[in-house]
Amino acid sequence: MTVDTAEPTLEKNKTLVREFVERIFIKKDLDAIDELVTDDFVDHVPLDSPGGPVGFRASMEKLFASFPDLTTKIDDIVGEGNRLVVRVSVAGTQRGEFERIPPTNKRIEVFGLEVLEVRDGKIAERWMFRDEMLILRQLGMM
Repeated sequence: MTVDTAEPTLEKNKTLVREFVERIFIKKDLDAIDELVTDDFVDHVPLDSPGGPVGFRASMEKLFASFPDLTTKIDDIVGEGNRLVVRVSVAGTQRGEFERIPPTNKRIEVFGLEVLEVRDGKIAERWMFRDEMLILRQLGMM
């Protein structure tokens, strides 16, 4: 008799991914980065910051400074093995510079997809996708 260990591993990975989003994006607990990502963490989001956990923290600090009232809600988590996709709903008011756009005091509401790869019980890589055109329209840039 063989035992399928994929399901318990997937459930553990889903729990980790949920904790990652809840602590960092919802609670804005940036100290969680040190606990939840690998030392060689790769963030594939095209931001002009250094790599690794330090660069990810810097990116999150910029994001939260740009949208101090940012809210994030987890809509779905699906995956297979060590790769999981999280669909989130995000809303906030731009009060600081965001990607070289001066503060507009306008509110955005978008959804995003994050693909996260888990290795050794931590998040090792992140790819994030969002509707950039919708954000620019909501900020009055288009």
